[in-house]
Amino acid sequence: MGVAKRAERGGRQGRALRGDRSAEDGTGLAQKKLVCSTEDRRPPVELANPNLSIRRQCELLGVNRGSLYYQPRGESEENLRLMRLLDEQYTRTPFYGRRRMRVWLRDQGYEVNPKRVARLMDLIGIAAIYPKPKLSVPGDGHKIYPTPTDNRPDLAIC
Repeated sequence: MGVAKRAERGGRQGRALRGDRSAEDGTGLAQKKLVCSTEDRRPPVELANPNLSIRRQCELLGVNRGSLYYQPRGESEENLRLMRLLDEQYTRTPFYGRRRMRVWLRDQGYEVNPKRVARLMDLIGIAAIYPKPKLSVPGDGHKIYPTPTDNRPDLAIC
């Protein structure tokens, strides 16, 4: 369709429609307002309902039919073993982060990618314990006590 025909019909004359425009006057893009996730909308679909087909139920709920049949796979035996090892090591050394845990696993005979270690640590909810920033900054109203080096610059530690 040419620009002239598009202009006759009131078209946008070759300009792209921006996604951030409002849809109130009908010229913008409408965004779907999702109130809940797909996992929350999946259970109401009844596979054995004689009155409403699965296709229609999915259409009404806004669920993709492919996601209806999706069965998430659990973690592999190796990942479960690694998670158990990570958890045991974390109880002994809670200051080990992703990198040191990877080195420790390598010393135990497991060649593991650091990204895999980070994913498994996130999955079981462990993270390294370390000092957070600005812990030495005094709080509001805290009195600063003088030290011997405040009045005697010759005692200053370099």
